[in-house]
Amino acid sequence: MLSAEAYRRLQRRARQVLTLDDFAEADIAALEAAQAPDEAKTFDNELM
Repeated sequence: MLSAEAYRRLQRRARQVLTLDDFAEADIAALEAAQAPDEAKTFDNELM
């Protein structure tokens, strides 16, 4: 259960749209280097 204020805060964030300009170079580099764990391969068939 959430307080009303916590719910409103989450709702505000749900509508926040970010562009690449909102990220630092280090953030973008970290996203580019990220790899899914091997366990995620079990979901590959969901793309077809």
